[in-house]
Amino acid sequence: MRSRFVILLAALAVLASCGNDDTATNPPPLAQPDTTTPRDNQEAEEAALWLSGELLAPQDLYETIRDDLAVIRSEYLDSIPETGTTFFPIWVVTEIIIYPDEVTWEKLRNHEPNAVDSLNTVFHATELDSLRIGVHLLGIITFEGRLHPQRLSEIYAAQHGVIFAEPNGYAGDWSNVYPWEHNGKMTYLFRLGGGDCPSGCTENTFWYFRRVAGQTDYVGTFVWPGDPEPNWWAEAKAAFLYFRTGS
Repeated sequence: MRSRFVILLAALAVLASCGNDDTATNPPPLAQPDTTTPRDNQEAEEAALWLSGELLAPQDLYETIRDDLAVIRSEYLDSIPETGTTFFPIWVVTEIIIYPDEVTWEKLRNHEPNAVDSLNTVFHATELDSLRIGVHLLGIITFEGRLHPQRLSEIYAAQHGVIFAEPNGYAGDWSNVYPWEHNGKMTYLFRLGGGDCPSGCTENTFWYFRRVAGQTDYVGTFVWPGDPEPNWWAEAKAAFLYFRTGS
């Protein structure tokens, strides 16, 4: 697996043709966020970011995922080694890619005051690499903590001088564990991928667990393709499909 630059050339060309309005104003200043990150458990923090969709992983969800996975593994790792599979997100949690206009790009390169630098201070950015690819300008921003890159991208894209911003995503397919909330309880779907991974796993085995009232309920195993769909798959596949398609 490797990170990729998803450079939308056509969209950038259209947006860039709109020109820059030097009289435009930025959105109101953001309140200083709670940036208690990175937390000790990387897997739980990244999973909580993905599941919640929030800029910062909610503490209660982070703790629930951390503790649930620890219990499931303590109970089932010997009999089902695949429960040792750790959550791996669809994007680099500590990075985003921005596409600034020419003026902002030059200011970034020359360390002159600009709206992007102000946000970098707020969100504890540690590095900014400025690149030119053909006629397109971009910057890769790295942050100290683990923040939801889609929420960060939306904030940066709203700044004057930024044409577009997006997460730095991972290309490919891989084994994973998908935490999910269903009817007020947490569920965990472990997946072992095989076949044409990382291009696209053509062979999959799933193990499904529910956590109810502090107890672990091992629901079952499903081999796909191959097995008939179990009756619990309609419930379990929600997390898997959301991870793959966002819906």
